[in-house]
Amino acid sequence: MSICKLVRYAMQQLQLALEQFNSNLPIKPYCSDDLNLGLQIRPKAIAILKRYIQPNHPYYTHSFVFDLDIPAAYVEYRYSMIGIPEPNLIVENPSNGHAHFIYQLITPIFNTDASKPKPIQYGNAVYLALREALGADVNYSGLITKNALHGHWRTYSLREQP
Repeated sequence: MSICKLVRYAMQQLQLALEQFNSNLPIKPYCSDDLNLGLQIRPKAIAILKRYIQPNHPYYTHSFVFDLDIPAAYVEYRYSMIGIPEPNLIVENPSNGHAHFIYQLITPIFNTDASKPKPIQYGNAVYLALREALGADVNYSGLITKNALHGHWRTYSLREQP
């Protein structure tokens, strides 16, 4: 495969992953350009223009997000984290290499009073195992993530399928 074809394929894969990320965002997510100034609730059309965004709805989880506070997290994943499933997106801070790893789920996990407990428990077990395997920040709440759609971050797509 030629270099041009590889680049074109990578761009198509990234575009698909970003479309999936965008389609699963809440209608009015929390968002911010500066976390030190707090969060705001904005319509999705405005929120996607902010650096930070809420990736999941309060009542269902479409993606698992992990915070890796290590320099060159993307490079670390590619060369050192053998056997760990590929995230759909890695959203990296270009100034220090810290990143959020986003794993999109095929089926969302519902978390309401009417939800069955087994899927929630299974989802939590998978989340905790991935967090440990990645060496991700245990204090990260997952409410806000680096916005994969924002140009401030370097965004990589490693696989298309949730």
